[in-house]
Amino acid sequence: AVNETGYGGAFAIKGKADARSELKISVEVGENENANEKKWGVVHFHDNAIQETDLNGKKTISYGGAIYLEYADADLTARRIVLENNAALGYGGALALRNDSKALINSGTIVAFTGNAIKGNGGAIYMEKGSEMEIKAEERVRFAGNKAAIEKPSTGYGAGVRLMDGSRLTMSSSGDIDFSENLAGTAGGGAYVSNGSSLSLVAKENIIFSGNKANYDAVDSNPDNISENSTNGGALAAHFISAVSNDVNDISSPERYFLKSTISSLRITRPATLAAR
Repeated sequence: AVNETGYGGAFAIKGKADARSELKISVEVGENENANEKKWGVVHFHDNAIQETDLNGKKTISYGGAIYLEYADADLTARRIVLENNAALGYGGALALRNDSKALINSGTIVAFTGNAIKGNGGAIYMEKGSEMEIKAEERVRFAGNKAAIEKPSTGYGAGVRLMDGSRLTMSSSGDIDFSENLAGTAGGGAYVSNGSSLSLVAKENIIFSGNKANYDAVDSNPDNISENSTNGGALAAHFISAVSNDVNDISSPERYFLKSTISSLRITRPATLAAR
């Protein structure tokens, strides 16, 4: 689907500070034969885009190639959730959350953001102005092949995820969390966190950053489970760090990830048995 409004290629959910809007998608396909448990289907957003338009000589700035939330709440629940090959021109190739929006993405198997693209910030996800999101998956959370403004001159931050203005994103998986082959034109091939925002990654198996690339004179990351990431925050980049966890389950010390300063936070944890290797 191609949307010309500038917001949400598939869904644009816009409320107000005193009158919030809501999006709820749950795919239920029946019950298991031997238990009173619901069986869930698949949610697949693919090839949604926002077309570039010209208003009074100015190009529109678009948000959310698949879904846009503003003063809104969203709940996506299914066995498998995939957002693939969605595109926008400004912020959030797949999802964009603004103005205190809140979202839950809950999968019985996999949540995958693959091949999404933006000509600005947040190849897969963009969040700002106090928005919050939780992503939960039983098997894996995956960000792969997403792009943020890779054409020069570039201002692309966060090919996988871009968080700013006090936004909070939490990912949890009973298996792996995987950021692979994401490309950012400026910084944060995997994720870029700034301005009081926080990113938390918690997995029972592995947290993997591999083959992500960015072109920015910032911080390189390459501890044990972070491989083949380019310089300049190819895996992760953040400005104004203070609350980086020093838990024994962390992949590595915060100094190996970021320049430490005053505001934003990042937490990456994995089981102590893996951290001790």
